[in-house]
Amino acid sequence: MTQRAIDTCLDGAGGHDLNAVVLEQTTATYSRVRTIHAPGEFNFNAFANRGARMGSAPWLLIATNDLVFERGWLDALLAAGHPVVSPIDPDSSTQNDITTDQGGWLKSRHFSGWCFMMRRSVWRAIGGFDERLRFWCSDDATVEQLRAIGVQPVVVVASRVHHRVSATLRDEPDQDELTWGQVYLFNQLYGQRLGEDNERYLSWKRRNVEEVSADGGS
Repeated sequence: MTQRAIDTCLDGAGGHDLNAVVLEQTTATYSRVRTIHAPGEFNFNAFANRGARMGSAPWLLIATNDLVFERGWLDALLAAGHPVVSPIDPDSSTQNDITTDQGGWLKSRHFSGWCFMMRRSVWRAIGGFDERLRFWCSDDATVEQLRAIGVQPVVVVASRVHHRVSATLRDEPDQDELTWGQVYLFNQLYGQRLGEDNERYLSWKRRNVEEVSADGGS
């Protein structure tokens, strides 16, 4: 899956020079990229920051490993002329109705957290990606960081990247912490109410947050 993402990304980049870095928790290595082995705790935003610091290009592309890039994806993002841009996933119900480039603050619609491009100057302006969020809500936090500096994300319809089913959580022992726990943390950090209408989140919250409070914790 990772090698397919690498190959379609590079082959579809229209001859532009990409400094591709993969942060890999296992001992696997990949061709056509620099593979950095990062065993230990999974942290999407920390990995993204680490990769960003390994280059000096004016643009950063942050992408998950479960992607298939269509040809021309990069030229379309560059042509948009905006400092934070995302491709669309034509298979996604949250984006497949978009017919023109759109700016906005909705994650998974105007900002594709699984693949987005940002000017390095913007990354510096937000102080890097918020490493307090490790997996779920990593992209929600980035949207809030951008909102704080007044830079609205734009989704670009001519840039098409297919987001396949993620296998990131398959071998993670703390799946609840990486999912609902991250939703709770995001809400606490950014003053939001994400998931408050989701019974699975509310159930997790009753089991964890209320039990901690009952025990006198914080």
